[in-house]
Amino acid sequence: MNNTMKNYFKYIAFGIALLTSSFALNAQGTYHREGGMATSKKVTGPEDGYYTITLESFATGTTTITEDATPVDIVLVLDVSGSMDENLDTYTYTARNSQAYSYNGYGNNQYYYLHTDGKYYRVYRERPYEQVGYNYSRRYRLYYEVGNTTYYLSDTGVTTTAPTNVTAGGTTIWTGVLYDRSQPTKMDALKSAVQTFVNTVNRNANFDSKGNQRSEVVHNQISVVKYAMNRYVNTAGTVQNTSQNPASATGYNVINAGNHFDNNNYNATEVLVGFTDVSTTDGVNRVMGEGTYVGVNDLRAAGATASDFGMTKARYLLDQDAIKNRNSNKIVVLFTDGSPTYGNTFSNDVANNTISIANTLKNTYGA
Repeated sequence: MNNTMKNYFKYIAFGIALLTSSFALNAQGTYHREGGMATSKKVTGPEDGYYTITLESFATGTTTITEDATPVDIVLVLDVSGSMDENLDTYTYTARNSQAYSYNGYGNNQYYYLHTDGKYYRVYRERPYEQVGYNYSRRYRLYYEVGNTTYYLSDTGVTTTAPTNVTAGGTTIWTGVLYDRSQPTKMDALKSAVQTFVNTVNRNANFDSKGNQRSEVVHNQISVVKYAMNRYVNTAGTVQNTSQNPASATGYNVINAGNHFDNNNYNATEVLVGFTDVSTTDGVNRVMGEGTYVGVNDLRAAGATASDFGMTKARYLLDQDAIKNRNSNKIVVLFTDGSPTYGNTFSNDVANNTISIANTLKNTYGA
């Protein structure tokens, strides 16, 4: 084989993994199949003194794609400042246990009826005089209004015609479901959001993206930091309440100690839950604080918004050798509802500290 032929072969062989049928000159080739991989080779020519060698390699049959899941270590940094006790501009409705209502029993309570439009309307009561024959008498009613239409709760149904079947205030007027209305706080919403998040991480640890149970569980871990004041709980479980330097907020009490408040009821920043495997129901319960565990459901709102102290605790958690050296993706999720501050007004220092720590975590862990 001359040098020109050798060079030509080298370039053809370089494309072994490609489908190179465009080079063929309608010559017959030979195929070899092994497992799910087929290979072929054929020689055509000569043309102008050269031979064309075509090599092919391609998959056949069914191709199976498997997911190689990498565990995650997640730090949830939760704002528990005093403003988290504020109500949201939304309402939740809970069905009442009682389903029998009289005019007197209803009183002035605020109950709500779920209309066919999917909305809840407040139920009121009235006892107007009505003429029945030559006489006037009171008709006790429960009703609600949708636009200009009045709906009456009568017996077991709802009607737009004023009922006349009830004359006594203590008589059952209507039997059906009414709802209590409550206005959740930001803290309520936070706990609900964390519960949903933890449940999702738990599911992903046990099932793949198609809903199939994994052959091997992925051991995802979650830890929780709560932050409020520029006071922090150290490794000994003692509240340090004089520091203005977030870099000093290292260490944490390895026992889930719950909420620490000082004598002025200020909420200390601390690690509420260390890294916990949430691939099991018990792990989820530990994070949320179900049963005898102390966790997210035990949080109370009080204090300022020292987000830099919270992020420092997150950094400390990730810097632990057992976590740093673990083959896992590192993630930090910061929850907040207000301005970073050690007091009541926006603080550039606290904001810049928080951003700086977040940048360090990103550069170190991609968190």
